[in-house]
Amino acid sequence: MKYAIFFATFLISFNASAQQGLFNGQYLDTLRFSDEQNFDIEYTHYSDGYSLKTATYTSKISELKKVDHYNRKHQLIQSEIWSDTLIRHRTFKYFEKGELVKVFDEVNKVSLPSHLNIYLKYPAIAREEGIEGDIVVQFQYDEHCIVVGFKLENSLGYGIDKEVRNKLKRYVALAKKHQVTTLDCQTALDPITFKFRLE
Repeated sequence: MKYAIFFATFLISFNASAQQGLFNGQYLDTLRFSDEQNFDIEYTHYSDGYSLKTATYTSKISELKKVDHYNRKHQLIQSEIWSDTLIRHRTFKYFEKGELVKVFDEVNKVSLPSHLNIYLKYPAIAREEGIEGDIVVQFQYDEHCIVVGFKLENSLGYGIDKEVRNKLKRYVALAKKHQVTTLDCQTALDPITFKFRLE
């Protein structure tokens, strides 16, 4: 089954051609790393279903290592950044059938903003008919940067509009229930594009 994903962080576009993990788009951590740095990624899979993703980043200034731990469901459960010592350590817990992710900073012992992890299915009839395209969505926020509504600016039909609308209703409900705010709310006023592409 083909999926797309919607983040509370509001990435600019979404690709429905394959299932994506919540943190894949954020793997090059903007707090510490940039695309211009050289990096090597190594994967380790264990017999109990757990896995490890290790990235070593090198620049002219220093070498940093990012280590991500995943559970049997391929969910990120722990993330570390190392220099000579541990400089960042975050843990992740999943609720609401994996759709709500709570983040804790183990170094500073504080809770960080939660994420919402909402998947969009590529409707079977749309795949069978070879339907591709974009759905543009405008979101509305309250004074606390919590999403309170949305509007689809266009239509693709073939079950795609219904899938996007139903999943975003779920997103709005969870955001309200758990008070999940949107990062950079003031700059997130532009419409969001959901891209549906067949492989």
